[in-house]
Amino acid sequence: MYHPMMPAVRPRFERDYGELLIDEVQDFAGHDFNFLLKLCEANVSVVLAGDFYQHSFETSRDGNTNASLHDDFHRYKMRFRTAGITPDLETLSRTWRCSQAVCDFIFGHLNIGIEAHGLHETQIETISDRARAVALHADDRIIRLFFKEHHRYGCHSMNRGASKGLDHFRDVCIVPGTAHWRLFIEEKLSELPASSRNQLYVACSRARENITFIPATLLRPFRT
Repeated sequence: MYHPMMPAVRPRFERDYGELLIDEVQDFAGHDFNFLLKLCEANVSVVLAGDFYQHSFETSRDGNTNASLHDDFHRYKMRFRTAGITPDLETLSRTWRCSQAVCDFIFGHLNIGIEAHGLHETQIETISDRARAVALHADDRIIRLFFKEHHRYGCHSMNRGASKGLDHFRDVCIVPGTAHWRLFIEEKLSELPASSRNQLYVACSRARENITFIPATLLRPFRT
């Protein structure tokens, strides 16, 4: 696709820079994605880093332009191959943050492949009783990650999507809504819509240590 600015941008880019380094490349969308591929044709070293399954934000939405870009991982990889960019699925395939137990949960429940560098042991726990919910609600050392409207629960929390890129949480409490909790109990989280699955993947992969799951219904009495 022709970009009218590219004849002016690319030579200037080649003159002033020797490398193009872009993180979170999975969030490029619309015309921005096309522009990125054309910019990668510049005579510089190019490194693009990203995680397809953490796609939960788009740099632009431009009608039908690349509207189905993130529907299929294989087709997504082929867009880069066609542009002369070789996907590397191994170098960054292991996380320094999460334990193997967390990685196993992500793979087993969300069908997203991830491995751990570390060997530290952690726990993944499910809470379903009122007393434990009361104690957890009062513990501000643990972040609660909600699907949406976290502010209505009156505790140390944020929405899952807002946690993307954050790296300072030790333990994480994930609070699914009613529909998501049912899929969790039935071990069918892989059936979530892609955007919801990706946000849950982001939430799980924030944990350096333990993950606790608790249904939103147990926290509703605490709403402000």
